[in-house]
Amino acid sequence: MDRIARECGLAPAALFPALDQLAAFGPLASWNVALASGDPYWELLARGDRGQLTAGRDLTAT
Repeated sequence: MDRIARECGLAPAALFPALDQLAAFGPLASWNVALASGDPYWELLARGDRGQLTAGRDLTAT
């Protein structure tokens, strides 16, 4: 997560809020962090579905 934040030009603490904003208003349907690896993963909205899905994050998901 820290590497991704750096590559995006964000402080590590700013990455989760940025992903939440993308999920709420942008192209992400949802996002989570894999507990085993610590890597983020996400699902993109289908074309034409923007704003129809409620996004959130669940840090307990694998």
